[in-house]
Amino acid sequence: MDSSGAEETAHFLLGVCSFHEMKQQSFVYVPRAANLLRERERHIRLLEDELARNQAWLGESRAERDTLLDMFRNQKRELDERTRWAEQLDRELRTAADRIVALQEESRTVCEAYEAKVRELEAENAAKTEWALETEARLARELERKVAELAQAVSLLDAAEQTVEERTIWAQRVEAERALLAEQLNLIRASRWLKLGRRIGLGPR
Repeated sequence: MDSSGAEETAHFLLGVCSFHEMKQQSFVYVPRAANLLRERERHIRLLEDELARNQAWLGESRAERDTLLDMFRNQKRELDERTRWAEQLDRELRTAADRIVALQEESRTVCEAYEAKVRELEAENAAKTEWALETEARLARELERKVAELAQAVSLLDAAEQTVEERTIWAQRVEAERALLAEQLNLIRASRWLKLGRRIGLGPR
């Protein structure tokens, strides 16, 4: 009990009985274990302190749980967003792959068309080259014939000049033939085929 001995603060009062006369004294020793009320109160305070600690720990645990739940929700939301992004990226990749295949097929078709056109142009060029060679050979033969005719006419003119005094009338006829041959030569020079041969670099100039 309280060491002050005041009745207002005492937990209980003791009554002492004896068969013999007792001296009056102010103090009586009572073991601490015998003070059940104080022990109960002290035990209650200990329990209350432990309860407060447990409640504080429970509050911290709940706060940690809420934090973990928020982290889980955030991670789940982020994972869902990344999953949607991955699915979108996968769709875009598949679309791009399909487009690449289509472009490859289109390129192959265009290349085949170009190769066919090149073969056609090569065949046309070969035909034109063959025609140019044939034209050149024909013009060369015709030119040789005309040159031979011209040479023969010159020979006749030379012979005619030697006998001009004796064969005046014959010389005039030969001169007319020469003029005719010259006209023919001019026609040959103005010939479209000869001009064509000159244009492509074939035949005499």
